[in-house]
Amino acid sequence: MNEIDTLTQTMDLNRYPLSMQQARLWALQGTSQAYYTQCTICLEGALNIAALLYAFQHMVERHEILRTTLQRQPDRELPVQVVSSPVEVSSPLIDLIHVPASSQAILLNMCLASSQQTAKNTDAPSPLLAYVIRISSEKHLILLCLPAFFADGYALIEMTAELSRIYASRMKGIDPANEPMQYADVSDWQNEALTSEEGMTLRQYWRHIDLSQLPAIHLLFEQEGAEKASCTEVERKNIFAPSLIVQSVEEQSANQVTLLAQHYAVSLDALLLSCWEVLLWQLSGQRNLIIGLACNGRNKDEFMDALGLYTRFVPVETHLQENQSFEQVLATVHKTLLETTRRQTYFTWDSPPTNTPTTPLAPPPFFPFCFEYERWPAPFIAENILFSLDQRACCIEPFSLKLNILLVATHLRLELHYDPQNICMAFAQRVVTLLNTLLAQVLAQPQTLLGQLPPLTF
Repeated sequence: MNEIDTLTQTMDLNRYPLSMQQARLWALQGTSQAYYTQCTICLEGALNIAALLYAFQHMVERHEILRTTLQRQPDRELPVQVVSSPVEVSSPLIDLIHVPASSQAILLNMCLASSQQTAKNTDAPSPLLAYVIRISSEKHLILLCLPAFFADGYALIEMTAELSRIYASRMKGIDPANEPMQYADVSDWQNEALTSEEGMTLRQYWRHIDLSQLPAIHLLFEQEGAEKASCTEVERKNIFAPSLIVQSVEEQSANQVTLLAQHYAVSLDALLLSCWEVLLWQLSGQRNLIIGLACNGRNKDEFMDALGLYTRFVPVETHLQENQSFEQVLATVHKTLLETTRRQTYFTWDSPPTNTPTTPLAPPPFFPFCFEYERWPAPFIAENILFSLDQRACCIEPFSLKLNILLVATHLRLELHYDPQNICMAFAQRVVTLLNTLLAQVLAQPQTLLGQLPPLTF
């Protein structure tokens, strides 16, 4: 039985096979607790708590994925999705209005950590954890957390938008509009697309990329960095538990990045991905690299408001040489991004888990270096309440090093995620510095040949 046959078994009432992305995550997770999706939403204004709680409840009723559990089957490697009838959502109110600001931050971090621990539970009636935290009479925070099986990073944006829409409808006394696409239906469409004649043709696009070379791709300092890293309990158990370095890009540099992208008529993510590829080329000493690019899976208009795990990392193959200029790299990357986005639905790993009797499985392959770009929308306004995405965390794939770029309004934020089992903090911090240096160089002289870039020093 092949991967597509496995995942397109006959659906039985409210029982559905896992999607491609869920099946991969099931094989990846092991004992790691890193695979969760979480955010805080800031609400500013005189909030009607009853209307907000209604919005939580109605959102869960509208989206089956928020009423889904994963249930194991006897002697089977993969569980199935089981959708329950609408359940009452628990949304505890945590009142910090009389707590000093310094203590508020500590308690908020405790709530975040607690929800991350709870997020590994995939058999709760609703996978959604929702807390309302009162900071002051005019400011509240919503904390949302789910296992990554049920939501990706883009879903957090849509959940923020939907909560604001339902809240506004409730305050006006009207019913929210149209029914959304359901996750099982979209997953079924994706599986059918893979087996269609067009799908078989589009899948061939990915065949020329040799994923067997992934284990051989590493940075020149990676092994040394791992030896210098402190040997924590996480490392001894070989559990994926990534760390994070966050840095805001200065406003002047952010403006220059935007202007340079406009000058070359390319997207902002193409420009930043080009910088990341050049840096990894310098750090690895390898002419050919394969980078995992995050694609949000919503390449049809009707999928844009769908909740669930759609994002997948697809391979972007990079061939760089000393006689190329940065602007040549940029033009190539821009074209590659357009083609990759069009074909993202048709990438599959060659050896996914199958719904066969349980046998010991080797760890699935993954991309050691990844890139993800997210654009947060402007705050949503609903009945004089400002809904804005404040913080977010999402992990659906392992990696050694992942650059995540966030565009919040006109502000750029750089996040470097790294696996401390392979790369220590000091080297990760150095990578951030080198990336900033490279960005400044290409902004000043995009015609510079790659071989003329200053050598890296550690």
